[in-house]
Amino acid sequence: MNEDSSVKTYRLWLHDYSLETISRALEQSGFKVEQAWNSLSGELYREGGDWIAVAARKI
Repeated sequence: MNEDSSVKTYRLWLHDYSLETISRALEQSGFKVEQAWNSLSGELYREGGDWIAVAARKI
């Protein structure tokens, strides 16, 4: 990570997203989803889960 980079956390509790819709929203803002999970503890992503956690990179 270079000097002017930092990690930012966004919690979007007021809107439900699918992996497709959150990926599209992030891409429109200049990000690319690198990894997705069904929990913050690292449960592998599977469609239809109750939660989505994503790691995205600024492109």
